[in-house]
Amino acid sequence: MRLKTLEAAELVHWTVVPTTPVMVRHHRTPRGVDLITALRPIAGHVQRCEGEGGPIGS
Repeated sequence: MRLKTLEAAELVHWTVVPTTPVMVRHHRTPRGVDLITALRPIAGHVQRCEGEGGPIGS
C-alpha cells in the first residue's frame, strides 16, 4: 500500500521535521496499532501452516 492510502485510512500520520534536507517521519495511529494487533495472530497462523510444508487449509 502507498503511504497516502494508509494515511487516508487513518492508519498512519506523518510529520515534517524542519531539517536540511527536510525529513518526514511516519507514525502509526491508534487505529493502525489496533489493525496490527488484530492481524498478528492471523499472520502467525499463516507462517505456522506454511512451515508445515503444505498450503493453508491442507
